[in-house]
Amino acid sequence: MHKLIFYFIFSLLVALSLFSNTANAFDFQQEKSLYANALRLKNNQQYLLSSIYFGLLSQTSLDLQMKFLATRNYIIMMDRLNEHTESHVYLIRALSDRENPIKQDFILLAKIKNIDVKEELNSRYESDYGVWTRRYNVTNGDQPKGDWKDLYELQQLLVTEKRRNAALGMSLSAVLPGTGQLYLGDFRAAALSFLVNGLFGFATYQFFDRDLPGPGAASALVFSITYTGNILNVYKILDRRKNNLKRRIDEFVVDRIIFTN
Repeated sequence: MHKLIFYFIFSLLVALSLFSNTANAFDFQQEKSLYANALRLKNNQQYLLSSIYFGLLSQTSLDLQMKFLATRNYIIMMDRLNEHTESHVYLIRALSDRENPIKQDFILLAKIKNIDVKEELNSRYESDYGVWTRRYNVTNGDQPKGDWKDLYELQQLLVTEKRRNAALGMSLSAVLPGTGQLYLGDFRAAALSFLVNGLFGFATYQFFDRDLPGPGAASALVFSITYTGNILNVYKILDRRKNNLKRRIDEFVVDRIIFTN
């Protein structure tokens, strides 16, 4: 759905730009203003809106630097929106453009996306790529400052989640539903698991105690499902937390350390 919205708004903006500019492009001050607004939207995680501005500038800007900066950010936004085919098309196009003044940016972006390219990175970009490959490792050395401090905190959170024992949590929930979630610190999930399993467990006991085997069997079946789900839920919670932290680290490194403009 958001893809249809994107193409509609993008087409509208392009049409407006062609109608209102005899040169078929914004003047440079307008472009800078649009680009700054797109960056602000990106930093606020409004990826769909920012992609529209970046896409517009990548098509209409007459300034090569601006054009390819916008293209690079458009590619990144497409990946955030899971439009990987669109992202790949624009990346390959930028890599093959001989007029691209920031081609090293796109070579680095290709490596980040695990796309093989023939061109090599220069020393500065190799350093940036090194940061990317080590992004999940806790930064060593002096106490980090600024953006590096924020990255360090995310890395520490990931280390904490990796140290949690999924097998232990699942075993705890097998003994008493909800205790595995409690071990992970997810109090809402723990309370919900304990309540649901407690209700169906108690209902099953009551049905059989009152010699109602039919309803008792049905209740027991539901209880077995919720009980198993309660155990598997521990693994899912931990896996989701780690994946979310990795995604946050990926986006942080790309936006705040490697591609800051």
